[in-house]
Amino acid sequence: MTLPNKLGRGLRRALRVIGWAIVAVTLYYFTVAVAQHWSQIAAWSPGWQAWAIVFAAIFFYSTALLLLAELWHGLVQGTQDQTFSRALTFSTYSKTQIAKYLPGNVFQYLGRHIVMADHGASQGGLALANILEICTLILVAGLFALIGFTFGAAPHSLEISEVIPIHWLVPTAMVIAILMIILITRMLRAQPNTPSRQRLIYGSLLASIFFLAMGFTLLVLVGLVSGDYDPAIIVIAVTSWLLGYVTPGAPGGIGIREFVLLIFLQAYISEAEALIAIGLFRVVTSLGDLAFFIGGAFLWRISPRVE
Repeated sequence: MTLPNKLGRGLRRALRVIGWAIVAVTLYYFTVAVAQHWSQIAAWSPGWQAWAIVFAAIFFYSTALLLLAELWHGLVQGTQDQTFSRALTFSTYSKTQIAKYLPGNVFQYLGRHIVMADHGASQGGLALANILEICTLILVAGLFALIGFTFGAAPHSLEISEVIPIHWLVPTAMVIAILMIILITRMLRAQPNTPSRQRLIYGSLLASIFFLAMGFTLLVLVGLVSGDYDPAIIVIAVTSWLLGYVTPGAPGGIGIREFVLLIFLQAYISEAEALIAIGLFRVVTSLGDLAFFIGGAFLWRISPRVE
């Protein structure tokens, strides 16, 4: 094994350990908060109308995941010599997406490779499609959060500078965006098949709509618990998703997202209400992923034939 390979494996291992440590700390913090407010949480007794809203939120979120499936379908189409049907790409995406809850947070991508390779897809093209999807989601979510906080989405009783030094926020985001754009450009030049500019713009639009839908889901749940429907909650939801997504090894962003949501939501509602809303949000998104998985298994029939 060469020295660069050893260093690369060591770096990946170190990042996973750091990610797991962050997950452990944030889960501990969240668990302690739940224990402190358990009496208030247990006293919350929603009626059947509230549960109907929760079930509707599960359906709404699982349907929104189709946007991400369409994003990946377009990227796959743009990186392959042949054209694959949505029956194949959507089913592959939905049935492997549930693997993000496994430790490591990468098995959904490996699953896509295994399934699509069996149908003749190029491994290099699939790798490019997955990397482009990751970069698109990070860039869109990061831009969403940055614009939201810049134009006043930060909670009125919690300055963003208390969490992240504001004079570092914009330049850091710009540097990361530039580096990702350079990486994407270099990868596109190195591949014989690359998505068109129209596909990338369309994919970014799909990701934007998904994040709006996800944020709206949290907004509805917060309103259900507390009656507060501040639009800034949508930005907070996207920010929590982003930080959970980029944490190495965090399955489904667990712990990270709850921690970020708890920090910001306390500026709008009580801590007990925030804990209830966050718990509902995790249930809705997890069951939404499960419903999406089941839908992919039953609604689409995988066919090796191309369109």
